[in-house]
Amino acid sequence: MGLRVSALAFVAFVAVGCGSSAGPHVPHDDVAVVGSVRISQASYDALLARFRAQVTRRLGALSKGESATLESAVMTRLVTDAEQTNRAAARAGVEARSHVEPADRASFVGFVGDGTPRAREIRYLVLDRRDLARALYVRAVVGDDRTWCMIAHRSLDHGSRDRCGTSLITNGMLERPLNRLAFTTPIGTTILVQASNLYWVVLEPLSTVKTGGADAQVDKLLLVQRRAIDVGVWEGRIAKRFCKGINVGYRKGYEPDPNPAACAPPAKKE
Repeated sequence: MGLRVSALAFVAFVAVGCGSSAGPHVPHDDVAVVGSVRISQASYDALLARFRAQVTRRLGALSKGESATLESAVMTRLVTDAEQTNRAAARAGVEARSHVEPADRASFVGFVGDGTPRAREIRYLVLDRRDLARALYVRAVVGDDRTWCMIAHRSLDHGSRDRCGTSLITNGMLERPLNRLAFTTPIGTTILVQASNLYWVVLEPLSTVKTGGADAQVDKLLLVQRRAIDVGVWEGRIAKRFCKGINVGYRKGYEPDPNPAACAPPAKKE
């Protein structure tokens, strides 16, 4: 039986002033319309089933709250992707203009560490609560660069949280088993692991593994980092269009939720 968009999904997804019953007309078979892009019930069902299977393989059975988080994250992803479809040329321009900045180079100490000198661009969160780690893992699995920029401020790692969670790591920089997982996990695969010091870590590799430490290799890795940050910030700006109910309509009968978490801007730097 096909999954139906629940009111719970919207309760978890839309914030105060985020989303609106006003906006484009939503046909009966759709769950939302963003500009000229229609989001069908079938596409929502398919994406939700895909990510539910992925998340439950790692977490096991989901609680009611975690299921709501998953549903809201899927809707967020679909609406964001639809808005980006309307602005594909603008996104390409953001990526093309990204360049490695002095601050990016300052965040990398060089190819040092144990064993073979190698490096990889990753993004990760360090958390000390299991429930929070599970919730943010669900969002990270389904989300995009903007999602990481929004949730990175919850990380206990001061070095990466102001860079949307990104970090260029070298062999031996992380403790076991994180060091091995950082270099063996496929690009784009998000994992949740309990570190040996009882902290929980959400981790996602962004690049291939580089060895040798040539300046050109380092710059390529840092460019991956810079693009992830730039695109995340840009996605956050365009998200304001649907957070404010501009250019988006949801299926009739759903109301915005008083929980501001989904559309709130990232926390300011301390």
